[in-house]
Amino acid sequence: MNNSDVLIEALEDWWKRFSQNWKLAKYDCGESEIHDLRVAARRFTSVLALLDSTFQDIGADDARRKFKKVLKQLGALRDAQVQLLRSRDIPDNEVPRAFLELLENK
Repeated sequence: MNNSDVLIEALEDWWKRFSQNWKLAKYDCGESEIHDLRVAARRFTSVLALLDSTFQDIGADDARRKFKKVLKQLGALRDAQVQLLRSRDIPDNEVPRAFLELLENK
């Protein structure tokens, strides 16, 4: 097995993982699903970067940029989830209810 076969196999593997995580996150936008989706997307973009540096003109850079846009859009959702988790640890009288509702709506 040569290096290109290893990279293509890694790309297929991470694409499969990303697709599975995308389907899970599509139906349940919980903390773990969004986290797993973001991790899978970052790892997939890493493989794309390797492919782009190894083989010229295969279009991996364009695909990597599109995945980075997805990650950027998911960043706000993940931030809201983390803020909500942290605010639930604080006593009720210290966090305004309107702030919690805003985070839950996001």
